[in-house]
Amino acid sequence: MGEDGSKFKFHCPSCGKALNAPSNAVGQRADCPHCKASITVPDGQWAKPSELQPPSISLEALVASGEPPSWRDVVQTNRDYVPLIECACGVGSGLLVSRDGLVVTNRHVVERSRVFMLRFLDGSKARAVIVHLHGTRDLAMIRAAIRRESSFDMKSAVGEGVEAGDDVLAIGHPRGLAFTATCGIVSEPHRLLIDGEYVQTDVAINPGNSGGPLLDRFGNLVGLNTRIQAESEGLGFAIGGKEVQAYVLYVKDQLARAKLHMPSDDEIAKSDQSLSPWDIACAAARASGLSYREITIPISQPALAVLTARNNALTISIGGNLFRVTGCVAANLSDKQLHDHKLLYQLLRWQNELCGPSFDVNSSTLHLGVRRSIEGLDVTEAREAILRVADAFDALYPAIQRHLGR
Repeated sequence: MGEDGSKFKFHCPSCGKALNAPSNAVGQRADCPHCKASITVPDGQWAKPSELQPPSISLEALVASGEPPSWRDVVQTNRDYVPLIECACGVGSGLLVSRDGLVVTNRHVVERSRVFMLRFLDGSKARAVIVHLHGTRDLAMIRAAIRRESSFDMKSAVGEGVEAGDDVLAIGHPRGLAFTATCGIVSEPHRLLIDGEYVQTDVAINPGNSGGPLLDRFGNLVGLNTRIQAESEGLGFAIGGKEVQAYVLYVKDQLARAKLHMPSDDEIAKSDQSLSPWDIACAAARASGLSYREITIPISQPALAVLTARNNALTISIGGNLFRVTGCVAANLSDKQLHDHKLLYQLLRWQNELCGPSFDVNSSTLHLGVRRSIEGLDVTEAREAILRVADAFDALYPAIQRHLGR
């Protein structure tokens, strides 16, 4: 503020957002806290892009006014910073906190794996490994072998004075549905649970949101989504933004002091464990939200038995460099049924409508499923294949039984 405490309002020429500045800051350099553009504080309504020396006042000299950006702006600004984390245990979310690949997330997302695959909004992927696990809280830091143009600002973009009723928004990957945004309110900012204090919210979050950010209307971090109350709706809990900030700054300080080791890109590339096709299949089944268990199929290889929403049985298997999701639609078909042109024509029509799953006749058994090469397969694609087959099976099974007169 100026010497008299006065401030005035102007707009950033780059992003158009309203800003406040001290009255004595006219003509000084600063960076817009929203878009990071370098500007000169004006003596009128609009700032001008600066072509002078580096900023002469700090970011704190420009404080966003009471006019929050739209949720659309918050989502579009921050989705780039929320990678999807794939590992053998399933999928989760994270928050990119440095341009050289440091990502903060929940400890439970990563602690049972050693190597992870991260996918960003632009489609880029990077392998990652653990840097640090918090000893008592559900927090962890990993590093991906990637370089990004920007990252979430953990020093200044952290919410303060969070109160019940404040609007908040979560970004994450629930059930593997990548880059999903949901909004709600803060129910209680200081909810004490058995393992510590959380920000309680009614935002719709699900498995896969863990480790993703909870943001306020200005895009500031309110918390890191961590858990939901089982068999309940509208009961989500996030570790508070200030606690996450302290953890991130601590880990960064330990890395700068060489108290912690920062894995190099080469070390990450040479890490001795990667996601095997079986790991991907297990993680995809977990991310699908369907009930499943491990079994052994006749050729003595492990497989997963999955139950669809209507309790129809599917099998997920890996073999011969193929990933398969299949289910038996009809068994013990007669020769007449196998050569029924009307049945075959109807199956072809249904298959053309499915856009993925296909029918296959093996001996006297009719199967519906998907198979594809394991080359380039990731958890998200495998999960989508499982759900496509499950939905198609549930939709077509009764019709096929009726067509067969059963």
